[in-house]
Amino acid sequence: MQSPATLSRRFLTGTTPTPTLLHHPNPTSLRSRPTTVRMALREDGPSIAVVGVTGAVGQEFLSVLSDRSFPYRSIKMLASKRSAGKKYTFEDNEYVVEELTGESFKGVDIALFSAGGSISKEFGSVAVECGTVVVDNSSAFRMVDVVGYSGS
Repeated sequence: MQSPATLSRRFLTGTTPTPTLLHHPNPTSLRSRPTTVRMALREDGPSIAVVGVTGAVGQEFLSVLSDRSFPYRSIKMLASKRSAGKKYTFEDNEYVVEELTGESFKGVDIALFSAGGSISKEFGSVAVECGTVVVDNSSAFRMVDVVGYSGS
């Protein structure tokens, strides 16, 4: 497995829109286009976990990954015990939401957290200890300087 720093450089850079898209002469034409799912299932891509996948932000994480054609090897959908067992069809594949536990991050390269500050505090450090790069949407670690952890 590659180090988190290598993963950050390799998979997280270059995914932003090019300047030509940012300064499109007719930005409304971009917004009016239908959204299509285009994520790239690749053997050499990172494994992704979306924590809080059943919520609005978790669903938005999936949309952004799709819109940017983010390469991935596998995707794990994680949520509370109450949401575990729900089925989602994504990219023509059916996924079953798994309950978030301390074991959820084994083999995960990047975890996207959108389940609130208390969940981030409880499981963010667990994920980092497993070698996972964490991107957190909560404010739980906003003022803490932690390597391997990216908060909003």
